Amino acid sequence: MGWAFQDKHKLHDEIGPLFTLVTPAANEVTVADPEAAHAVLARRKDYIKPAVMYEQLNVFGRNLNTVEGEDWQRHRRLTAPSFNEKISSIVWEEARRQAHDMASSWSQQGPQGTTEVVADTATLALHVLTCAGFGESYPFNAGVRKVAEGHAMTYRDSLSLCLSNIITFAIIPKRYLSYPFLLQKLRKLGQAVQEFQQYMEEMLARERDSGAKGTSETPNLMSALVRASDEDAQAKDSGQRSSKLGFTDEEIF
Repeated sequence: MGWAFQDKHKLHDEIGPLFTLVTPAANEVTVADPEAAHAVLARRKDYIKPAVMYEQLNVFGRNLNTVEGEDWQRHRRLTAPSFNEKISSIVWEEARRQAHDMASSWSQQGPQGTTEVVADTATLALHVLTCAGFGESYPFNAGVRKVAEGHAMTYRDSLSLCLSNIITFAIIPKRYLSYPFLLQKLRKLGQAVQEFQQYMEEMLARERDSGAKGTSETPNLMSALVRASDEDAQAKDSGQRSSKLGFTDEEIF
């Protein structure tokens, strides 16, 4: 956490609602005024996000949080329609089904109960994410708990390691994490990045294949992004637009 998390409003109480920290590298303006903050957030073209602060979020590719200008508009236009009521209903139904199966699994363990609450709730969350994000629905006691063919790590473990080490990516770029002289923990994270990347590539390939055959039945975020990206690219090919359109695979990830 940054200093502001610990300090809260104390410094603003002392010197005012807005101050500038001047350094040789850059000037940083800190705002604690609702109207001023709203003006900054509403005028994206005038107040550009410092890209270096968001670089750690580009682990698998650039995204809506890390781009600005025309790229931000392109990302916003393609991603916004994907978050709709259909996706929300999928999240709700899958969460309900997974919670029911998890409770059933716990009840079968007898009076001693379970000692796997953290792991099981993580599995529930990842199964919901996999269903809504990639259209892959698994039974609670299977699916992402198992190592898929061609992999050395489960989907759950690879994603969990990536999410819990997001700060590490801000310090050590992912391309360095496979170096043999690093600590085993860091090399394990490097393996998780490669494994999760491979999982996503396989899911994307299946989604493109299903879309081409017209067999994609379950709405999900990846299918929506692929469809929006392909439609935008076709619009470019037909001469309807002139700017950079569609998503690269890395941007979909």
